[in-house]
Amino acid sequence: MMPLFAGLAGPLLSARGIPTTLWYTHRARSAQLRWGLAMSRTVVSADETSFPYDTDKLRVIGHGIDCEFYAPAPDQVAVGDAAPLVAQVARLAAVKHQATTIGAVAGTEARLALIGGAQAGSPQGYEKGLREQIRRLGIEERCRLLGDMPAAEVLEWYRRATVAVNMSPAGLFDKAALESMACGVPTVVCNPAFAPLLGEHAPLLLTAGPEDVGGLSQRLTRLFALSAVERAEIGAALRENVRREHSLPAMTERLLAVLRTGELPSRRSYSRYRAATRLRQHRLLL
Repeated sequence: MMPLFAGLAGPLLSARGIPTTLWYTHRARSAQLRWGLAMSRTVVSADETSFPYDTDKLRVIGHGIDCEFYAPAPDQVAVGDAAPLVAQVARLAAVKHQATTIGAVAGTEARLALIGGAQAGSPQGYEKGLREQIRRLGIEERCRLLGDMPAAEVLEWYRRATVAVNMSPAGLFDKAALESMACGVPTVVCNPAFAPLLGEHAPLLLTAGPEDVGGLSQRLTRLFALSAVERAEIGAALRENVRREHSLPAMTERLLAVLRTGELPSRRSYSRYRAATRLRQHRLLL
């Protein structure tokens, strides 16, 4: 995430036969980034859409989610009579579209937990506007802005949630959506880059865009109507897809291959790596 360093160091390292790899996951464009790209052998990013320039130097390595930490509770028990709980984890910013989630939840009986605070230097009016929206819709009793919290507390909210929501738009391949999926929570998104992870559940979990209040509300209602077992099956499929494509071992193996060779590992070598990793984990448990 330091294109300036790649631009400055790239020529010196290249002259000594040391290739440079730039790691960049953001949609922001800049002259520094173009310079760093020109001076690098390869670029790695979480997804094809998370690097803002079209280049054959790009290697997609995934996001690196700790799926041992972000996991369903081992003794999780569904609460039958409680109102559904929707969780959205994101900093308070217009680009995260919490207003869409609030509007969608207002048309249901669900509770809403908005987890995340405003970044330093961000406009102060956004949080005030969200609170005014909540008041205007008359849902103060079931919608809470919880602010920033440690990862362990975020994990507990994921585990309590009936559904998670992530309204980050195209170009923002948000790892918070992957975290909730890793916890086995059905997660509604609007960024089409997540579609491969959603699989057959994409029509139920992918909205038309970050301002699609009606589409989000409809999907929430349909998810709430499912049984706990049906939602758990959706969550399990999402978790498996995240483990395969975005776990820490998967990302690390791809990154090391790019650093060593400039290319991603073959599917066969990756399968051997995963088998060896599982064997080591098994031996540690013995």
